[in-house]
Amino acid sequence: MKFAVFAVIAAFCLVAVSANATGDIFLNNELMEDLELTAQDLADEIAEIEPYGAFTGMYSVIKKALRYVKGLNCTIKEVLAIQTAAQNFVDNVKACGGEVSKKVQKLIDACNDILQTCKEILGINESVCGNSNDVEEEQPETQGVISKAKTAHKCFVKMVRKVNKLKKQIKRAIKMIKDIKKVPGDTSDCVMAAVNTLETTFTQFPANIKTCSKLTS
Repeated sequence: MKFAVFAVIAAFCLVAVSANATGDIFLNNELMEDLELTAQDLADEIAEIEPYGAFTGMYSVIKKALRYVKGLNCTIKEVLAIQTAAQNFVDNVKACGGEVSKKVQKLIDACNDILQTCKEILGINESVCGNSNDVEEEQPETQGVISKAKTAHKCFVKMVRKVNKLKKQIKRAIKMIKDIKKVPGDTSDCVMAAVNTLETTFTQFPANIKTCSKLTS
């Protein structure tokens, strides 16, 4: 398996490196981005040999969701939902007062990382994709045009990388939540309520992105 991965990456490198008329070597940036994406694709497919429930095959789903503008807009809505849930959790736990367990603190740290990734995704959506983060429902007369529009290559590559990172962070956070709920006595009722609310939004993420991946026509 490792040899196969190396062979594919090596083949992409040969294609991505070109020579101009004077014999100088230069890199095709677009192909190099494809190389990075393919390497990540292979790594994720291998990692998902031991899947975690609803997250099975999510890397391919994310790519499909982001291929078209309508799917991208749908994904941005989900990123905003995750961002809101993570921020509310951090704020609600703080409002509960008192000290928190090490497990809860790890979840808080994980949510802060998720907030940073969401911020980066929204930044790419605006600066690279030229898309608004204020995603509203398309008007009926424009739905067909928007749904058939493909995402620009650079936007697609960067968004796939970041949304996949977010997926991994959410997956880890859900594992942390399950660990916290195994010993409920270590957590106050107030904090546990915040944990349960966070879990509801996070566990919906895979199914919601799968819905986004179907918005291609």
